[in-house]
Amino acid sequence: VRPLYAERRDAMAAALRRYCPSLQFEVPHGGLFIWAQLPAGIDSRRLLEEAVELGIGFMVGSLFFAEEGGRDRIRLCFACHSPEMIAAGIRKLGLALKQVRPDAEEWRNAGADDLIV
Repeated sequence: VRPLYAERRDAMAAALRRYCPSLQFEVPHGGLFIWAQLPAGIDSRRLLEEAVELGIGFMVGSLFFAEEGGRDRIRLCFACHSPEMIAAGIRKLGLALKQVRPDAEEWRNAGADDLIV
């Protein structure tokens, strides 16, 4: 199963780099999730609202932090979907990011094909 999860993890990392370049993350050496830090000023709960409208979801970081921590973090699972589905979902995440912060530098530099659902 490890090669399958590694392929999915790598697909998610590649899609994050392409569609969500403003997110900070590290590729994990184990586990089934990628934790990402959102750009300043974006709240994970607000982003989740937009993501759900596009048919995707993720776990907001505040569920895993004590007190008020984690509002700028999201947990993304790569275990259950094919690399193609992962890329499509991360593309939608990029669109959700655009909705909550349309002035972000990544959108001024993104190609038109990357922004169309």
